[in-house]
This record gives sequence, structure tokens and C-alpha cells, in this order.
Amino acid sequence: MVSQKIVLLAVAALLCLSSGCFAQQIYRRYVDVPGIEKDSDGQHYIQVNSGDTQTKYYVARDKESKQLYFINEETSQPQWHDPRGPALSETREVLDTPETAYVPPPNNSSVTVAIVAILPILLLAGGVAARVAYLQIHYPELLWPTKERRDRRKASGGKFKPQKQRGKMNQDGKGGRSANS
Repeated sequence: MVSQKIVLLAVAALLCLSSGCFAQQIYRRYVDVPGIEKDSDGQHYIQVNSGDTQTKYYVARDKESKQLYFINEETSQPQWHDPRGPALSETREVLDTPETAYVPPPNNSSVTVAIVAILPILLLAGGVAARVAYLQIHYPELLWPTKERRDRRKASGGKFKPQKQRGKMNQDGKGGRSANS
């Protein structure tokens, strides 16, 4: 029952958001604007009928976002939304400078792609180098055994000596390291 309410609430929120998107459409090309005309000097414009007056809005393109916005001929104020439709809010209806609503994706640099691809290898190499540096500082004997240690591990003939047995010895009564073992 609770999950049905959550799904219903999510669908209602989605419908509200989508209706807000349909109310305002930001155009990117001149041919997408319905009813656009071209003036004799090449400037694009639209005519808006509000009651018994007709207002002319020039259509211009923002240089940064490449989106179209509308400039009222009488007041010279720019606005993003199509003046023939409702605006989303009154604060965004009239703008001093056009805002960027669409952020284009960043261009991928081949150097960036290469660094990201090699990053796991670099992390592994860095971890190994840090471990070797730690051992070099604190336990250099583990990294670079001395000749005495190498000789101690080898018997005559170059074979390794077996490790000395510790602990209880095969129940021969002689014991191991201590009497309690």
C-alpha cells in the first residue's frame, strides 16, 4: 500500500514537471520557431497578438549557449520563453542578460583519456613503490639480504638446510623447547 502511494506520488511529480517543460520551450534553431518571418534586412521576428494590439519580437541567438531568445521591439527587453506561450515564472520572464540553460558536454582531450586509462596501473605502481620504500627504511634486510645470511641458509653443496624442528619430538622422551611442550 505504501509502495503504491510512493509510485503514485512519483508519477504525479513527473507529470507536473513535464507540463512545466511543455509550457516553455527553448529553441536552438530558427526553423524550430513556429510563425517566424524574416525582415527585409535579414532580421528574424515573430508577431504576437495580445488583444487588439500586435507586438513585434525580434529573434536573436545567444553567442555562448547558441539558444534563441526574443527581444520586444517596444521595450527592448530580452526574454527566453516564446512570448506567445506562458512563462514559467515572472522572475525569469524578463532578463538583463540571457542565462545559459543548456551546458554543452566538455570536449574530451586525448591526454585526459590516456591518463584515466593508465590510472589503475599508476596506482598499482605507486602502491608497490610505497611498500618498497617502507621496507627499505624499516627492514632493509628483507629487501637486500647480506652475504652472511645467504651463506647461513645454504649448506655445503648449495642445497638448502631443512629448518630445525621445534616443539615436541616424536615422543622420544627428550622433549622439545620446554618440558611443557
